[in-house]
This record gives sequence, C-alpha cells and structure tokens, in this order.
Amino acid sequence: MNEAILQTVEGLVTTPWVYLALFGIALLDGLFLLVTSETRVITLGVFAASTGDPNHVLIVPVAAPAPGSSGN
Repeated sequence: MNEAILQTVEGLVTTPWVYLALFGIALLDGLFLLVTSETRVITLGVFAASTGDPNHVLIVPVAAPAPGSSGN
C-alpha cells in the first residue's frame, strides 16, 4: 500500500504540471489562510533533493507569490 502511494506521488512530481499546481496552491495560500502551501513546497523540495525532479531552482520562484498575494 505505501509503495503504491509513493509511486503515485513520484509520478505526479515528475510532470511539468507540478509547477502550475504549486503556483495555484501558493496563490490560494496567500488569499485564503485555510489553504496551506508550505507542506507542498517542503515535499517538492524533498523530492528535488532525493531524485532531482522537480527542479529545485524552479520551486522557489513558483512558490514565491504566496506571501505577497494577500496584500498585507
């Protein structure tokens, strides 16, 4: 069971759509405090450090809109 979940997550993390999903979640995090993007950023960072996918250089700029999008 755990191996199947891990393989599914690895499959999703290696697609280019992960950057768009992270951007959308980070944007929602800035607007609505109930949606948190920190867990996703950390998870993608862990996968980037261990497997090389997604690109760790792109994770930070894609997740950057979260703090500034609330207008505070």
